[in-house]
Amino acid sequence: MLGQYRPFLGFEIGRNGPPGADYYTLPELVPLGALVTASYLRDKDEDDIQAVRAAIDPQQRRLNLALLIQHGARKLSRDLLVHDPRCPS
Repeated sequence: MLGQYRPFLGFEIGRNGPPGADYYTLPELVPLGALVTASYLRDKDEDDIQAVRAAIDPQQRRLNLALLIQHGARKLSRDLLVHDPRCPS
């Protein structure tokens, strides 16, 4: 295994590994765009915390990744528009 689990809100969301570790050897199975939007989270952001809680099914210990992708895509789009100099204020 590649190291200790990384906790988030008491759930194990991944592992820490050595620099350069390739966690995504099958990119066709893990589209990188989906990975970027699903992981667009901030530890102390209440909206992000609620989105993660909503996506976790504690009974089955499963994560509804589609909910995190949708949440992250909304926030990433908003943040990109805010920082795009071409967008009107």
